[in-house]
Amino acid sequence: MSSLTDLKIKIESSKKIAIFAHTMPDADAFCSSLALKRLIEENYKHKKKKVDIFIDMEDGVPPLYQPIVGDTPINEQSFKKYDLAIALDCTQIERLAKFESLFSSAKYTINIDHHESNTNFANMNLVFPKASSTGEILYNIAKKINFETSVDVAKNVFTSIITDTVCLTQNNVLKSTYKILAEISSMPIDTEEIKNYFFKTNTKAKIFLIEKALRSIKFYEDDKIAIMRLQKKDLDKLEATYEDTLGIIEHANNIDGIMIAGIIIENEPQKFYVSLRSKGEIKVSLIAEEFGGGGHSNMAAFQYEGEIKELTSKLSQLCIKTIQ
Repeated sequence: MSSLTDLKIKIESSKKIAIFAHTMPDADAFCSSLALKRLIEENYKHKKKKVDIFIDMEDGVPPLYQPIVGDTPINEQSFKKYDLAIALDCTQIERLAKFESLFSSAKYTINIDHHESNTNFANMNLVFPKASSTGEILYNIAKKINFETSVDVAKNVFTSIITDTVCLTQNNVLKSTYKILAEISSMPIDTEEIKNYFFKTNTKAKIFLIEKALRSIKFYEDDKIAIMRLQKKDLDKLEATYEDTLGIIEHANNIDGIMIAGIIIENEPQKFYVSLRSKGEIKVSLIAEEFGGGGHSNMAAFQYEGEIKELTSKLSQLCIKTIQ
């Protein structure tokens, strides 16, 4: 019996289902969660199934993702314990944050992800590192277990793929990815609107953050490494959000000759979020793992608590070692 057959059986036999995504969620985390919820609800319309979504967020759904989430309830717990818990786009159980124990308390757990650093923390682990996004994995799963895919689900899958590949510019795009996009593009979905929303619409705060980040760039190893920094005071002064920082790292990564790019974002005093990019065969996921994070070969991230000088020193040294 295949894992996908087992997956379908688990979904069919479960009445209380909980979907989880990682803390500090991105578009793939939100979209894959919404897509799976709708896949289950739409394919089991006449069966009593309750599907709840849990994502640890400090201030609720960020404004950037509110149009995606709409009126779908997030973090409304219907049961003390669930029959089935499914984690999406999450490399390790700790990234479920305050919902880790709720996930673990379920009768059966499933982990669906596309990051090569995934720790296989569930009873069933469906990890496909070559996939562009978790949304793409769900689309393929739906086809293989004969789930009908609605326009709404397809729209979420399209958004997952486009955002997690930075509009198809990363090396996690395969022929199968383009095939899925072609299938989705044949549906009544305004794909250009989605791309414009995420890649051609910037807040005023983001423009000034880009300026701050560019002025902060430090180069290492004969200009092969570029590391930017944004301080909390920068975000506070501009009334900017974490979502305003998304994509800024690409300005460093796109510099000719750069092999590794990084951005250090201060969330609170001595608390930082670090995003990394690389090109070719250079695996920044290995650097992120050194700090307890992870991700793709060329796109990774981690969180750090401590002194900025120590972080900058250790990060630059690891980057230099990685390209040598």
